[in-house]
Amino acid sequence: MSCVSLLALGTFNDWDAVGQWMSEQEGLEPGRDAASLHLLNLEVDNQVEESYFRILDNDKHVKYISIDVGIYNTEDLCFEPVLLSILPPFPPGPWNVGYIAKDDRGKPYFASTETKELPGIISTWHSVRVDYLTLHLGKSYPSHIFEASSPDFSST
Repeated sequence: MSCVSLLALGTFNDWDAVGQWMSEQEGLEPGRDAASLHLLNLEVDNQVEESYFRILDNDKHVKYISIDVGIYNTEDLCFEPVLLSILPPFPPGPWNVGYIAKDDRGKPYFASTETKELPGIISTWHSVRVDYLTLHLGKSYPSHIFEASSPDFSST
């Protein structure tokens, strides 16, 4: 079983309730505001290959996280509130790429983190570029489609 989501941010209407539930789960470091993590996209194949996630941390930093096969069950990896609650604590310091594996006791942990210059899009079909972190997502529609606004554009 596998699942793919191109944009899961804003799927839930009651982030405060989800954040409260997530804070009560194991995995988040003490004092961390669970609602500060938002799943941007995922690609899960928990049987053959690593699973890949893009997570927005504190509305400022995008973290690219790979999870080794078999650490979590597929259903947990595909459901944002559960996924974010079972991740091991994020290591301190600046990093944007992390890899989660099992330690000697079988517990998930960040086996590595690093700051990498990630490839960007070279050739675009349109001259306007929008930084995702400047977007304000509004009303949501089925299939993870959202109304969005940005201070870079007029409201009309």
